[in-house]
Amino acid sequence: MLVLEHLEHIPRPSWRCYIAMLKAVWSFGLNLPWPIDARRDLGKLPRTRRRESPSDAVMTAWKEAISHEPDLRLQLEWLLVA
Repeated sequence: MLVLEHLEHIPRPSWRCYIAMLKAVWSFGLNLPWPIDARRDLGKLPRTRRRESPSDAVMTAWKEAISHEPDLRLQLEWLLVA
């Protein structure tokens, strides 16, 4: 299954977050039934790892770099990623 193949490239402790994001896009964006049963297909997942948030200086530099992007659609996409 495509979703399970995609998860193989992501660290297992991060699977909970990625599955939640993929499920939201799959269910609400594509309007398709979610094909994965977490207990059957994934088994017990480790706890999610927490990482530090980027500092304000890093985010300010990111925003400044994005502001020079001429394509507004790409600018919006990168802001959403940030």
